[in-house]
Amino acid sequence: MIDIDITDTTSVHTEIQLDDDTQLGQSELQSLHSGAAEIVSEFSKPLDQSKLTSTALGAKFKSPSIPAGRNRKLTIKAEGNAALSVLRQSDGFLFGEDPCVPSIPIGKGQYWVGFEVDTTFDIGLNQSVKLEGASGFGVGIEASRAATFTSHTLFDGTTGAIPTLKDAVGKTLSNFAAVNSAREIRNQKPGTAQQSDISGKIKLTGSYSFPFAANKLSLASAKLPFNYAITVQPQLEAKVSGAIEVTGDYIVRSYRKNERELELGVYKKRGTELSASFTAAAGLGASGDGTDLISEFFGAVAPGINPKAAGLSDQDAKAIQKTLNDCLDRSLSISLNLSCSAAFRHESAVVYRVDLAGNQSETDAAIDAALSGDWTPISKLSNATQLRNVVTDSREQKHSITVNLLGIYNYESVADFVQACTVVHSPEDGSITVCDKETASRISVASTPYVADANRLRAAISEATLATMTYAAMNGTGKLGATIKVTQSFLLYKSKLDAKSLHKDLLVGIALRVISPEEWQKLIATNAAPRHVRIAAQAIFEADAAQRLFFSDVAARSPRKLEELKQVGRNTLSSLLDRTDPADDRRWRILNDPNAWAQMDKQQFPHDSPASYSDWYDVTFWAEAVSKVAPLLKDALQAVDQTTAADPTTDSNFMKKRAALASALAAVTRNSHAAFEVGWPISVMCALSGFSEKLTFQAAWDGKTYLDKTNPQALSHAQG
Repeated sequence: MIDIDITDTTSVHTEIQLDDDTQLGQSELQSLHSGAAEIVSEFSKPLDQSKLTSTALGAKFKSPSIPAGRNRKLTIKAEGNAALSVLRQSDGFLFGEDPCVPSIPIGKGQYWVGFEVDTTFDIGLNQSVKLEGASGFGVGIEASRAATFTSHTLFDGTTGAIPTLKDAVGKTLSNFAAVNSAREIRNQKPGTAQQSDISGKIKLTGSYSFPFAANKLSLASAKLPFNYAITVQPQLEAKVSGAIEVTGDYIVRSYRKNERELELGVYKKRGTELSASFTAAAGLGASGDGTDLISEFFGAVAPGINPKAAGLSDQDAKAIQKTLNDCLDRSLSISLNLSCSAAFRHESAVVYRVDLAGNQSETDAAIDAALSGDWTPISKLSNATQLRNVVTDSREQKHSITVNLLGIYNYESVADFVQACTVVHSPEDGSITVCDKETASRISVASTPYVADANRLRAAISEATLATMTYAAMNGTGKLGATIKVTQSFLLYKSKLDAKSLHKDLLVGIALRVISPEEWQKLIATNAAPRHVRIAAQAIFEADAAQRLFFSDVAARSPRKLEELKQVGRNTLSSLLDRTDPADDRRWRILNDPNAWAQMDKQQFPHDSPASYSDWYDVTFWAEAVSKVAPLLKDALQAVDQTTAADPTTDSNFMKKRAALASALAAVTRNSHAAFEVGWPISVMCALSGFSEKLTFQAAWDGKTYLDKTNPQALSHAQG
């Protein structure tokens, strides 16, 4: 036994005894000093009479290191390097509540005594704890880093005598272990919980289905062949096998509930980010030209399509492969953070309950793998029960990868589109845009050709939506033999946002008429800096809804007047502004002042509201585009009505009218502005359609969904 000297600022001493063969004993712990007064006097009291809750300690070691396997070690930090804590019934739970896994409640007469040590995990040059083998603390580690280890021991007064704090601390120190192997877990005493606080990677290997939502869009082009026979799956999944590595700051816990039952898990530290990386299995993009993953993607978009057979070059395939991987990585990261985004507590990421009595050799191998960061083997144990897996659970967050098929209707077939296309990825929201190379160069970041510039992409999608909406409206007669549905999406994702900005972004719910101003007022985040904010909306417009965009009277095909369109645009934009913000309030006043707007029409812009120029530009050029297209759309529809040809595309009059419409679209949409208010494009389209479209709307932050509405009845509150 080793005697450990305990002191505080009163210079009073006491001693506790520590077993020689424990980790702290082997490190030759000599003394513990508290910088607080009257701590030592608490040691003689029973736990139910002691008032100690926590105290920082300076721990002195003769040999300040702990073996970590494979000739590696934990170096214990000098001076303020330890802490002692006592948790009681009034604390509620040992680690707080987690909605995804069983919590550890503290009952009447129960006490958990904890001891914490701060260390550095030392890795030599060219060494790392890889995601394999039998040495680690629940994560793969690639460089030396800080690590904190805490051991908790339960003292239950309902099943025996309540010990003194001195005896409880002695037992807790003897039970302390920086767990890094199955052997140490089997040696862990029942009624103890070992915890490591460390950064690194965890890996999960398996088959995964990535959900996509496809937006089929036409480019506004004067050379528009326009094929109504294009068939694409609107909701799809790409099924691939491979490994997902998730990097983050973690808490790893080993809770030995009793002789047989172990709970082993990784928890994301509160207020931190996860980042994910997907590596396809061999034969699926991990080697070779990568076309297998591409085939999975395009095959999901349009079943039966073979990219190689369609003529996709090896060079293009390689670039598309990398872009798809980047997109999957970003979308996985968003999904994982949405699924595991608690702001005020550590949250379970991967947790298993293991029956240690069965299948010992396979169980130990799986535990060793998990402690090195590879949690795949433990998921396959027959004696292990999955309590939480953030990778599989993340699908419940309804985060699909948006795929913009930008220009697909401009080709005679999907195969032609695939042959000519490339893929651009948006890091902002994880979306994929499939388009021709000319369009890709227009929307990409100049220095990174496969990465979309957020503003340019937003403008291109807005242009294409108007063009596609026009052709959907033109199909309203039914003579063209196909039904075109236009999907318009809105997605805002921020890993961190201030509460005021979040409140403003939620105004899109008012603009879409899914929430009332009164409901909006109540949607105030309790967290000053909400994390993992996701606001998403999707509207599906069929031919009748599309025609309402252009015609004030659909039956008579009366084109909307320019001033009417401007007013709708101004009202919609007004509804997206937060009047508690001085700059937004100035913009709101100008939007709702006919005289001020008339002055801007004369190029007289207010000096006290610079943003009003962008407001005027967005509304004016959008309204002019719609007003110029509407008469030509009316002409094309009349030509369809008048034709007697079985195939209207053989009618020269119809083709002439359609060509005029295509030319007008190509001319007017290029004036689109990229700086429009968040949520304005989808909101103004819904307003023009009379809110007759099919609509979904979700809003979530800090791990909780606050709004989830599908096809809500449009509210009748006034806009503006």
